[in-house]
Amino acid sequence: GGSSVTQPAALLQLLLAVDSLHLLPGQAVHLLRSTRLCDVESLCEAASKRSSRSPRWCSYRKTLCDCNAVLTPFPTPSSAEAGAPASSSLPLPPSTSPTLPPSPPPSSPPLPPSPSPPPPSPSSPAPPPIAIAAEVVLAALPPPRVLALDCEFKPLRCAAVDENGLIRLNHLVEPAVKPAGTSQPPTPGLLSCDRDLFARIDLPDLQAQLLQWSSDGCVFIGHTLANDLRALELDGKLAYEDISHLHMDDEAERKAAAARGVGAMSLRRLAAKYLNLEMQRGGSKHCAVQDSEVTMRLFQLLGKSE
Repeated sequence: GGSSVTQPAALLQLLLAVDSLHLLPGQAVHLLRSTRLCDVESLCEAASKRSSRSPRWCSYRKTLCDCNAVLTPFPTPSSAEAGAPASSSLPLPPSTSPTLPPSPPPSSPPLPPSPSPPPPSPSSPAPPPIAIAAEVVLAALPPPRVLALDCEFKPLRCAAVDENGLIRLNHLVEPAVKPAGTSQPPTPGLLSCDRDLFARIDLPDLQAQLLQWSSDGCVFIGHTLANDLRALELDGKLAYEDISHLHMDDEAERKAAAARGVGAMSLRRLAAKYLNLEMQRGGSKHCAVQDSEVTMRLFQLLGKSE
């Protein structure tokens, strides 16, 4: 008697927890299929407590997001004119802050107001924030002073997080020459329900944006970033600092180790040692946004003034 009442009540509570996150239907189905039911409610509760400016769903790992990066806000014309920075979730520690180039004044013109989206159906929950076109966001924000960059592959995806923890890039990278006659799905590794929402950028446009930020004085950082820049066809064109050797005490030792290609710690080990953070659990798929965000936190902690 008691179990027949308790089980439906528990199931209803679980479904309400999932519904409260306003996931896309395919995301909710995948969450329920890929997660132990005894863990779903606690995961949803933790996700619902996150800031509304934090990502809820990780399209890379196809699960609830747990990184500390912040969604890039939609810029209004007034904030674009004033160059108002977003609130920082990753402030530079005063005692360990690296020397950074001064932030140049914004030169972008104000953007025209975007058309209002149609109101959601009363019978369906509000959709999650939709990725905004790259040219809209990138043109309105002032150039980053420091940018942590990371790429994942098959398909090529690029993410970048600035010194304030803002997600500056989170895009599928379209090749300059589109392949012909392939049976490969255009976006493997993504759920079909959120493929259309994932922002895309053509490789030449991404290259031009990164080179522009570099000319504006942006410092690029990454973990074994040479591989990522090679995939973006930018090897030898962008100066950067690799954080994989920042844990070494002596600068000469770091440079010698980097030149020999030895002594590098994995990002997962660095995060566990210096941030007490567990990431990439159980060999799970990497998330370019989380890798960039963790890279920035490590740089702010371990980076030394030149």
